[in-house]
Amino acid sequence: MDPYQVLEIAPGATREEIEAAYKRLARIYHPDRHAGQSASAQQRAVIRMRELNEARDLLRKGGYRWDSYEAPRENGQTSYSPGFPRSEPYYDPRSRLEFNRRVRRGVAFWVLLGIVIASVGVYLSSPPRLYVRSDRLAVGECFISPGSKPGGRAPFREGHEEVRVTDCHQPHEGQVYAVIEHPAPRTADFPGSTEIREFGLSSCAANFEKKVDTSSSASVLSVGVYSPDVSAWRVGRNRALTCFVWSYQGPLNRSVTGQRR
Repeated sequence: MDPYQVLEIAPGATREEIEAAYKRLARIYHPDRHAGQSASAQQRAVIRMRELNEARDLLRKGGYRWDSYEAPRENGQTSYSPGFPRSEPYYDPRSRLEFNRRVRRGVAFWVLLGIVIASVGVYLSSPPRLYVRSDRLAVGECFISPGSKPGGRAPFREGHEEVRVTDCHQPHEGQVYAVIEHPAPRTADFPGSTEIREFGLSSCAANFEKKVDTSSSASVLSVGVYSPDVSAWRVGRNRALTCFVWSYQGPLNRSVTGQRR
């Protein structure tokens, strides 16, 4: 829309000329002066009055530059592109809507990117536990040991080994239910396999009922123990015994917490 053409004035008109042209045309096209005419005539008057208001407002704000809208081209045609004076930018509702859409898209993109980066950061800071040493197992974790098979391994296992942590709802060999510290001082010598075995099995059996809600003697499940061997005892000063539940009959396929089995 060329506001000068709408107001029927020459480009570069003064503010007084703009106001005078607006008032002259408004007296002609104001909808109230067409109240008794046909509906189409009233509609044309409404549209014309709206154009007059928009043209006057545009020229009042100083956001229109005729030299940019009406710049002649070499082929004699006219370019209709909005001007952008330094004092105040050209205002076009369609441009504003497009700008808002782009802003929303940009915000959505950066929010999504932030979520992805945060998720990756959480994953890298706490990656899923796959293979860990048996003395690093946490209470509640389920695992599969190397070469495990039904009834093929002793319940007391001296020395720690690499085990694979798995979902407790998937087939697994055992589930850790307690970690017990041997009361021997850090400087004490290795008490021997027999003493470690008796202490481990009795201590783990005493904690069995707290996890499974039934005693170890009445349960169909068995008590297993990972204990430190002499090298771990001496070098690493490791005194932790890992108690786990397992079964001679085959793999477990769910958590044993509160199962009363």
